[in-house]
Amino acid sequence: MVLPDYFGRVRDVLLEIPGVEDVKAVLKKSHAGSVVSSVNAVTLAVAVWGNLGSPYLLLWCLFALSISYASYYSTKRALTRKVSAVSARGTRKIVFFTFVGALPWGIITSAAIIHGGGYEQTITFSCAAGMTAGATFMLHRVTSACVSYAAGAVLPPVLTGLFVAYSAYWPIAVFAVMFVVYLTIAARKSGNTARERDRSVHSLSGALDEVKATKARMTHMVYVDHTTGMPNRTAFVERLAEEVANAEKNASWFAVFMLDLDRFKNVNDTLGHATGDLLLAVISSRLREVLAEEIFVARLGGDEFAVIIPDGPTDVDLDTTARSIIDKVCEVAQLEGRQVFPATSVGGARYPEDGVDAEEILKRADTALKRAKELGRGQFVLFSPELNQEMERTTWLESELRKAIDRDEIEVFYQPKVDIFAGRLAGVEALARWNHEDGRISPDVFFPVAADCGLLPQLTRSILARIADDMRAWDEDGVNVGRVAINVHPLDLKTPNELLANLRTLMEAGIDPRSVVLEVTEGCFVGRGTDSAPVVLDTINELGFELSLDDFGTGYASLSHLRKLPVAEIKIDKSFVAGICRNRPDRAIVAATVELARGMDLRVVAEGVETRDQLVQLRAFGVEVGQGYYWSRPVTAKELVSEARHGIYCGGQPVRNAAGGEDHHWSGLP
Repeated sequence: MVLPDYFGRVRDVLLEIPGVEDVKAVLKKSHAGSVVSSVNAVTLAVAVWGNLGSPYLLLWCLFALSISYASYYSTKRALTRKVSAVSARGTRKIVFFTFVGALPWGIITSAAIIHGGGYEQTITFSCAAGMTAGATFMLHRVTSACVSYAAGAVLPPVLTGLFVAYSAYWPIAVFAVMFVVYLTIAARKSGNTARERDRSVHSLSGALDEVKATKARMTHMVYVDHTTGMPNRTAFVERLAEEVANAEKNASWFAVFMLDLDRFKNVNDTLGHATGDLLLAVISSRLREVLAEEIFVARLGGDEFAVIIPDGPTDVDLDTTARSIIDKVCEVAQLEGRQVFPATSVGGARYPEDGVDAEEILKRADTALKRAKELGRGQFVLFSPELNQEMERTTWLESELRKAIDRDEIEVFYQPKVDIFAGRLAGVEALARWNHEDGRISPDVFFPVAADCGLLPQLTRSILARIADDMRAWDEDGVNVGRVAINVHPLDLKTPNELLANLRTLMEAGIDPRSVVLEVTEGCFVGRGTDSAPVVLDTINELGFELSLDDFGTGYASLSHLRKLPVAEIKIDKSFVAGICRNRPDRAIVAATVELARGMDLRVVAEGVETRDQLVQLRAFGVEVGQGYYWSRPVTAKELVSEARHGIYCGGQPVRNAAGGEDHHWSGLP
């Protein structure tokens, strides 16, 4: 049978080196222990002053106070030091000083055994036992120090009693040993509990720190744009709501700017998205540099930024701030060895003059930005009552247009195309018309609104459905009107899936693609989102639809489009036809266009023919097809059938001469 090695365990405990937290806990309590020891020493000296001898008792009291004083200030200095580990030497110093600190109580007890009576012995024994118990629990995290203090307080009286033949020696000695053993075991367990608590607190603290770090990362993800390090849209919306609440409470006002970068897509497409991100980072840095610290700036997404200017700036201040932003943004940027020339425009709105809630202010700042971009690059526009009226008018028009599409109120008129030499109908152009209850609204008004509010695909679908119905009706009546030309809006090509789906719906309705000509303008190839336009047009041509390049000659890149696109027809813009009889440059442009088309085997259509002189001149140049008020204004599908059946275009004579200028449409809105 192997007995437990109790002595080995005791040795290991006594030689154990405490941890840093254990020593710190002891040092922190040593201040109070030193004060209590001093008070008890003085109190005990007064209590037994007359019986134990005044000179010796005075020396003892001074000795006890000196040790308490030294302990107090040495522990105070020790607490100011940063300690990462406790050495064996440091542990021995702690054990030594605790032993010395207990000696006064062992000495006074020994003195009471030798010179005192029952009264003095009772008081000194009680005081020494109390100090030992208190010190043991104060030192409970360093077991060797607990044993050392108990030894300093107990050994002197035990040894003294042995040598002076003290009558109560053995009971007191046994009690002292049992008392010390009990206190040591209790202190050891208390120390273990404290260390376990420390580990739990440390683990919990680590978990809380991890939770805080995770929360900080999540907050960063939610509120910070990772590309620029700026606040993002979420942060901006919340900050704007706070500004509105503060301004309402304090009767103050502020301003909001919105800006985006011109031609930013070109940077992404030509230099890559990584370079585009670098440019965004550069712009964000410039905005922070040029704007005051109290001005809040955020990246809303893409190339859009927004700014909140507090404290009631004047219009002059806003103009100055906007100009400084524009000038700073437009500085040349060096990105990966290449020069980039960024540009921007700024739109602004004010609280409460331009809006009383965050959404309204942001919307009106965006409206001002759109107007600034319409005016050209590098412009600043502040929201105004005029813009407000326009916005309300546009909002009203959007609502009415939605109703008109749902009720199928958008009508289609057809303007004939006439073979100038044969004098017969050579096709028609479909033109959308909206006869609102308050008057006729021009396509130039409602098409941009449809494009801005996302109604263009629905509007296009509605118009194509009406055209399909009319073409089937003509076929059933046995009337051949030639190819029907349908205008393609530039934004239709930016949503190619919608456009192709609408064209396939037209084919599924029984319409032969070869009987349709799709007219596109140069607006289809200019601006953002138009890079895929040539591919889309190739796809449309493969479906069997012919393409016509409308308003030819008015753009700067028409010739390059002719070279790249599967165009079958070009339309000479009416501005050149109008001056063909009086302006040599117009005649030269028309003649050159006809020769160019002839060389590329393309049909030519002249728009805006209004007089016989224009017709004669066009014939002389060899233009094949004309379109204009000389023959007819746009008419309904039924009127077109009637005119075609009566052959009113034969010989090219104007039976319905509509000379008198442009077709005027009501465009006023409430």
